[in-house]
Amino acid sequence: MGQDLVPDNAILSAIFPHAKPASVTILSKTFDTCRFRAQFDTQPCEHWPMDLVVYMEIFDEVPVLEVVTALGRAANHQFPGLVPETYACKKALTSDGRDVEYTVARYLTGTVTLETVWPSLPTEQKESLVDAVVMAIKQVHTLKNTDPIVKELLADTPFIKSDGGTCIGGPRNGYSENVREFLTHLVEKNQLRRSPTSDIVETAEGVLIHSSLPELGQVLLTHDDIDHLGENIVLSHNDIEPRNISVQAIVAEDGSVSYELVGIVDCHKAGFFPFAFETADKDLSLGNENLFLDWYMFFKEKTRSMIPPGGASEKLIRAVRIITKSKCMQQKTSVMAEFRRRWLEKEGLDLSDDVLTGWERTESSSVTRQEPWVFSLEENIRLYDQVAQDCQ
Repeated sequence: MGQDLVPDNAILSAIFPHAKPASVTILSKTFDTCRFRAQFDTQPCEHWPMDLVVYMEIFDEVPVLEVVTALGRAANHQFPGLVPETYACKKALTSDGRDVEYTVARYLTGTVTLETVWPSLPTEQKESLVDAVVMAIKQVHTLKNTDPIVKELLADTPFIKSDGGTCIGGPRNGYSENVREFLTHLVEKNQLRRSPTSDIVETAEGVLIHSSLPELGQVLLTHDDIDHLGENIVLSHNDIEPRNISVQAIVAEDGSVSYELVGIVDCHKAGFFPFAFETADKDLSLGNENLFLDWYMFFKEKTRSMIPPGGASEKLIRAVRIITKSKCMQQKTSVMAEFRRRWLEKEGLDLSDDVLTGWERTESSSVTRQEPWVFSLEENIRLYDQVAQDCQ
């Protein structure tokens, strides 16, 4: 079995040829990716701070991090300082011969992730932080893929087509010429080898997306719907969760502590999408990448007005539900999938018929507490351990 990707001597020497880090702290790692903090006693490179964060991943023919870096610059063009500055984006070779792509960015010294403090915050402070995040998102969303500045901000990336137009999608979701192609790619990405999951069919009225499971139904996006979605393609982070939000403690004269937004990190899922796609993805993240129900509910409530009216966005969300659920229901159950199923069940949640609402408490739910956050970190760990044991 292969080893997780870590910053070995070959990597550190390639990234920092002029200074050796005084300390290296691994923040996260998998076989393919690693994020670590590097702190120095002397400046590692001219104009670089002495507290840096490096993200690296196995290079797979097509550059990804160069595009992610460009998207971060585009976000900062709309909201200066929102995304930590990136100083380098290059390639290197590990001591075991693996090609990696890496970025070096400013570490937000003195901050913590919102994920670490969220459970302890009073409701009014949570709501204030969500308001600050939503304000930043709204500012970033003012950049549409049709704006002339996009060609400059994303020059030499796959976003810029040969005819001068701009693709939709992103480095993690793929690049599409238009909304039709984007939907086609989404259906293709969610297929299984041994059985069909969903299909997309051109009709006289538009495109019909239907599940191979009759109970999941179908949705028709008319030509007008597709045109409407295509007119509202905006720069989206696509992973606004507490783990990607950096906050800083502010101590008042009376000793009370509050937190303020400092930045948003990890733009790896970013790209140009209809915002409805991001809000649909938020439904998929709950119980998986996000375990804070009140964060989810605040976010959905405060971004609802950002969904363009007219019905096309609601149809897109339904399409995403059909496509992803068609795959999920036919896959062999994994530990994480079963954990999510039990977590949603214990929270007493079901998907609302109002797709803009997303997950909501059901009337028959046995959860009687009024606050929407139920499970502590320890309870989530116990649930995961139980699921892992049951799935053996």
